[in-house]
Amino acid sequence: MPRKGSSSASAAAPSRGGCNGFHDAAVEAKYGGIGHMWGDLMARHDQIKFHLQVGGGDQIYCDDVWSLPAVLPWVAIDDAHARARQPFTAPMLEEVEQYYFGHYCRHFTEDPSFARGLASIPYVYTWDDHAT
Repeated sequence: MPRKGSSSASAAAPSRGGCNGFHDAAVEAKYGGIGHMWGDLMARHDQIKFHLQVGGGDQIYCDDVWSLPAVLPWVAIDDAHARARQPFTAPMLEEVEQYYFGHYCRHFTEDPSFARGLASIPYVYTWDDHAT
């Protein structure tokens, strides 16, 4: 909270353009990795001292989960009812858990600005279809 008599400062990121991931590896490389916006946010925070950050989603992009080898045969079933009747197998679960654990660890460690931003500025973020 800002102290009495001072203005509040907040940062906002819409889900499109404010995301922490990319659909394309070449675009990710062009912008210098997954934390491109966080370095800028933290540089501004060092000067402004944001009191709040609000995000519209996409802070972590997990769409690649649907491309995992153990999951692909299940995803390839066109009929939603038939797909729902198929078991989610132990190998599928193991691969999905490893993916999410690794993906979240990567986001928190590859660019320290992301973890620093979440640790130093109170935030409210929407979880959307890309993060879960």
